[in-house]
Amino acid sequence: MEEHREDQHKEEENNNEEKVNVDDILSEHIQNNQDNSNLSKHERKLLKRHNKEEERQKIESQNKQDRKSNLLKYSAISIIIVVVVVFGYRSFSGGSDSGSNPITGSTTLDIEVNEKVKGDPNAPVTIVEYSDFECPFCGRFVQQTFPSIEQQYISTGKVKFIYKHFPLRNIHFSAQTAAEAAECANEQEKFWEYHDLLFQNSPRFRENNLIDYATQVGLNIDQFQECLKSGKYKGVIEKDLRDGSAAGIRGTPGFIVNGQLISGAQPFSVFQQLIDSNF
Repeated sequence: MEEHREDQHKEEENNNEEKVNVDDILSEHIQNNQDNSNLSKHERKLLKRHNKEEERQKIESQNKQDRKSNLLKYSAISIIIVVVVVFGYRSFSGGSDSGSNPITGSTTLDIEVNEKVKGDPNAPVTIVEYSDFECPFCGRFVQQTFPSIEQQYISTGKVKFIYKHFPLRNIHFSAQTAAEAAECANEQEKFWEYHDLLFQNSPRFRENNLIDYATQVGLNIDQFQECLKSGKYKGVIEKDLRDGSAAGIRGTPGFIVNGQLISGAQPFSVFQQLIDSNF
């Protein structure tokens, strides 16, 4: 019995020694790129198993690298999209709401004779508004701030107020058509009445809506429809956009008060302070 255990122990040592020797042979074979024809059947089997394991590890490593690469790529794309959306909204959505420093710089404009004007043409202060009929901030200005400006400054002969178009067509898809319709109303000397209806009903600017508003303000409908269909005031709107951009307008509403730029739907107090500083 004791002899049998001793033999078994020797056999295990031989197997371990064989395993070590086989690993050494395999290692040397891989390093030197030897022909495996000299290997035993058992060694070839181990070599085959070794190669499979090595291939599996390579594939797993490559998959990990691919997943990491894709994660980094999609993360970068997501960051770029967020930056573009945020910047686009700030620059073009008219998100120029009340801010801590709404008055920025000064600029000069050429005022044409046939502009849409309210107030005394010889008033000492001129306010030029660049607006978009589909812009909610512009609507807020019309409803909350403009009535006080009109009452205290326009009707008293202190301010001349001029409207110019600045449709943000990349996000307000009906603003261009509404602006052209307003010009057609101006052709019949009903600009301000039509202006008010557009803001009251924004953004309902389908053709039947625009015709309905024209009827409400008493326009000649045939003339209005022909005017709107012709697109003859596109050039006027394009000029307003170019002039506004050159003057520093970046969103709506934007204002120039005697050469001073104001951005956003600011409260009446901001306009009051700037207007009064001219007297």
